[in-house]
Amino acid sequence: MSEICQRNSCGGRVVEGVCDDCGKAPPGKSLLSTFKIDTSSSTAPVAAPNRATHRRRSATAPYTRSSSRGAGVISASAPPERDPLALVLHSPEVPAHKRRCPACAVKVTRVSGYCAQCGAAYDFTPRLQAGEVVHGKLSILGPIAYGGLGWIYLGRDTLLQRWLVLKGLLNGKDSASAAAAVAERQFLAAVKHPNIVAIYDFIEHGGAGYIVMEYVSGRTLEELRAQQDRVNLLDAAGGALQTGTQRSALTHSETCASVKLASRGVLPVADVIRYILAILPAFAYLHAQQLVYCDFKPDNLMLEQGDVKLIDMGGVRRIGDPGGDVYGSRGFTAPEAQNDPLAVSDLFSIGRTLAVLVMDFDYQRSHEITLPTPAEQALLQQHEALYRFLLKATHADPQRRFQSAAAMAEQLRGVLCEITAQQHGPQHVASTIFGGDALQDSEDVEGTRLALARLLPTLKVDTCDPAANDLLQRAATPGAPYSEALLAGLLTSYGDNSLELPLRRIDLLLQQGSLDQSLLQLEHMLIAAPGDWRVHWYLGKTYLAAGDGVRARAEFGKVYFELPGEIAPKLAIAFAAEVAGDTAEALQFYRRVASTDPNHASACFGWARCAVRRSDLTQAHTALTRLPATHSMAMQGRILLAALLMDERTAMDQQRLEQVAEVLQAVTLDSAAVHQLKGRLFAHGLDLLATGTTSGNTSTTLLGLPRAARSLRLAAEREYRQAARLAGSAHEQARWIERANAVRPLSIF
Repeated sequence: MSEICQRNSCGGRVVEGVCDDCGKAPPGKSLLSTFKIDTSSSTAPVAAPNRATHRRRSATAPYTRSSSRGAGVISASAPPERDPLALVLHSPEVPAHKRRCPACAVKVTRVSGYCAQCGAAYDFTPRLQAGEVVHGKLSILGPIAYGGLGWIYLGRDTLLQRWLVLKGLLNGKDSASAAAAVAERQFLAAVKHPNIVAIYDFIEHGGAGYIVMEYVSGRTLEELRAQQDRVNLLDAAGGALQTGTQRSALTHSETCASVKLASRGVLPVADVIRYILAILPAFAYLHAQQLVYCDFKPDNLMLEQGDVKLIDMGGVRRIGDPGGDVYGSRGFTAPEAQNDPLAVSDLFSIGRTLAVLVMDFDYQRSHEITLPTPAEQALLQQHEALYRFLLKATHADPQRRFQSAAAMAEQLRGVLCEITAQQHGPQHVASTIFGGDALQDSEDVEGTRLALARLLPTLKVDTCDPAANDLLQRAATPGAPYSEALLAGLLTSYGDNSLELPLRRIDLLLQQGSLDQSLLQLEHMLIAAPGDWRVHWYLGKTYLAAGDGVRARAEFGKVYFELPGEIAPKLAIAFAAEVAGDTAEALQFYRRVASTDPNHASACFGWARCAVRRSDLTQAHTALTRLPATHSMAMQGRILLAALLMDERTAMDQQRLEQVAEVLQAVTLDSAAVHQLKGRLFAHGLDLLATGTTSGNTSTTLLGLPRAARSLRLAAEREYRQAARLAGSAHEQARWIERANAVRPLSIF
């Protein structure tokens, strides 16, 4: 029975540790990873407005998936709360380099006055003073920060006895900012989400407008990053001073340079991904309300009480709004967002924020809208899936990015699974797009080209497709789910409205081996659905079945770009590379899949095949022993491992004989392959016994039988005859009978 959320009488249903209604963990539990912090507050930079005409652009996803909560993947304790009064700035002033004219955006030198270029009035002084009481109940403690739209003040509601934040106009004479504040009053009060700072009210005082918001007591990701900067700075300074003591030639400028180079801090990549996953549902909510956040960056994501909060709603605007200012921050804003911010513009900023928090690079100048290469960043070399994710998230073309926060979250979860698997060991990776491991029987262990295409995970039916219900109902029936007649009938009913139906027809053609017809159908689909990754997936499968690994690799690479967090494209690339003869790449991708989720037995077998081609039996042993003992193919894995260890091209020694015996000891299948291997094992034992190469500490038994010549001969003969009994052809039967006769003991009359 599902747990009922007890938080503030919510009454929602708790699923996987998070309430479906309020999005929070049950009381006493937490959603975020453990971390410790003790740092002072930091302030956000002023973002100058960008003025331009606006136009609306559609960016719909070609493959829609159901949304999923990011916070559910995170659990642990919250950071310690800090005293709100410690945040108050005693000498509040906007730095000179942050002051810009509200009309022409040129830099101004004074705190207040008139712009020398356009004559517009400006005033950057705080309007509210400590001790003021607003609306008879809001006591002002003083300014705590300044942001893109104005000063932020700490206040106290003396009636409700709660801390709150008032946000006013940064420039008291900026009419454009005043208009933006009025727009906030009209729609921000309706924004209600557990991961978004709450808007309580919009008030006027002293001729100015203020937004009254929830006070969030945590730390921003920028503060966490700044803390790491300080740690690095102290470490570098200590190291430089120590080096200076040892090397008198070290100059003061060299010491300062070494400190500066080491001063940029980055956060643990897995932690940052969890934070981003936790905030993505908030963006999904905003986008569903046709709102765009515009100015996401590390300053605007707060960690508080075991959860995350999106703060500073000053830049939020309606998607497609033809008027008003657009606010953003250099290094985080999408190219198109300066004129027409879209939902995918927010996703660009999320990708940039992730990159900035986990890598040290010049994100505001040389890489303002680009990413460093793996050659420049070791992290990207170590985590290729993360690099692929960031490339898609921050693509210059809005249509090439993730098209929804839910789709972005799904792929980021897969990236996180691969990263955490490298650090903490394999885990099961679920997918809503692909089915699980397709390897079901030992006949496909070695894998012909057509078998490799069939071994790829199946593509699940897109539930948004018009024909989805018919296809899903049919898939639930036993036996072959689809037939040519059924698909032809459904195609007549749905026509060109369904893409799933022709894809299922391609599946049927591949099963029948009709590769030419499959390619012909896919060529038409490329025209009908340009850019849809599913068409490229089936093109790759068709080329793979035809033995064209190079073309298959190219098509699967396109799918990998679209789905960097999925297992299936990586496994497909491994298959294609193996068929193309690129053992190195095949080995790399097989190993990545098997190391992340060894339940994909086909990856373990592929890894072993490629290792054997390189004569690396140790790595083959690692690959096949990676299979979980509970997997349906675990026995087949042991059988293949024993076969590899007894490769006839390599001389058998006592150590390897013991390894084979250990592997076969746990095999209980009654199959021709097992009896063949056991017969060969006893025969090898007989050879080693005859040559006297057994060591003194060798076990006196082999698979439970005495290591005596007659005993081993009888055992080998028995296993070979059993193999002949189960042989699949007369030729095979004769072969194993011949071996049995050759090894049996001589009869004495």
